[in-house]
Amino acid sequence: MQSHVVLEIEEEQLVATIASLTRRNAAIRSCRRVAIDKLGEEDLAKAFRTVLEGENLANAEIHVVLSDRRFQHFHLDLPRVPARQLREIVEREARRRGKLAAEEEVICGHRLTRRLPQGMQRYAVVALPTEAFRPIERALARRNAKATTLTSLPDALARALPRGLPDRVLVLEITGSKAHIAFCEDAAAVQVRRILLPPVLAAGEGPLEPIVSHLALEMPRTLDYLESQKLGRPEAMVVGGPGEVALGLGHGVGE
Repeated sequence: MQSHVVLEIEEEQLVATIASLTRRNAAIRSCRRVAIDKLGEEDLAKAFRTVLEGENLANAEIHVVLSDRRFQHFHLDLPRVPARQLREIVEREARRRGKLAAEEEVICGHRLTRRLPQGMQRYAVVALPTEAFRPIERALARRNAKATTLTSLPDALARALPRGLPDRVLVLEITGSKAHIAFCEDAAAVQVRRILLPPVLAAGEGPLEPIVSHLALEMPRTLDYLESQKLGRPEAMVVGGPGEVALGLGHGVGE
């Protein structure tokens, strides 16, 4: 039985989900949430102590899902090239898009999502400046732990989309005072917008109308931008968020 720890880290909170997996079954053992003031090493180390108390991480696989505006999501259409050359191309393009200096390190993940005509291949890329991950890395090291995988929240949502959806999907995910609007193609986030929302009380006790009205203005802008980037329009939309908030938005935005 393999233990897996998913650390979902945002600006305001950390959620740790701990599960045990076998070849046939998966069981969630715990899910803990704690507020975070800053994403610095000290605050993260304190949060890790709280959500991982009593857990033996020696043989656990730790998966970090991070919400950070410095993430980049994009497609690259390339001919088939050797793996080493592909990594170099991906990192160079990530630095260019992120306006990073040549000596700045970048963490890149890429995967083949589509084979195109004339021998071209499409890769989905997720990239983050290495410096943005350092506080998390150091805070985990205090517990003698190391991240097994790292991805962005939008790309994690894209990978979790249910089968049977069209190739192009718009994911609208609401967490507290922010919304992520992610254009996904072939279960990979390609373009991501982060939008600040009007405040809503916990558990859906606040009025939803201000949020719905705000997103009703932002969604057409998002769609126009996608078309300007020659990405086309999404064929489906998935809305996620806490309870009544997601339900209300699912009706309001789609109207």
